[in-house]
Amino acid sequence: MRDDFNRLVVDANIMASALLGSSFVLLLQLFENGVMLMAPVHQIAETWIVVARESGQSPEWTDTQMQRLLTVVRPLGPALFNRYEHSARLRLHARGQLDWPVIAAAMATDADVWSHDKDFVGSGAPVWSTRVLRRQVETLDA
Repeated sequence: MRDDFNRLVVDANIMASALLGSSFVLLLQLFENGVMLMAPVHQIAETWIVVARESGQSPEWTDTQMQRLLTVVRPLGPALFNRYEHSARLRLHARGQLDWPVIAAAMATDADVWSHDKDFVGSGAPVWSTRVLRRQVETLDA
């Protein structure tokens, strides 16, 4: 990956999609190419809820999938990013307030955001989509 693209704060919608669909390979490819993938514990908890609900599988199955996810995504505790809560909330519209930990974590770690959530547009953080990240990884393999 390019030198200035080495950290991503991953939103819950990306992690859930990776566990329920086919984009887990992209997570692995980014990780193997030296990109640090991180997620606030809030987003990890949200991912567990979504995966459990959408998969219809047992809690044990969901726990196993989450363990697989945590082999490549580093959990970030609130102590790291709580001091950025006010600034993060100011950057988000009213409907996006629950996602403040993503912006706060990006601020705390000087990272970009990987999300499909439109609430991050205009937040001041660079936001990547899965489609664009796939193209980035493809150029590495070419």
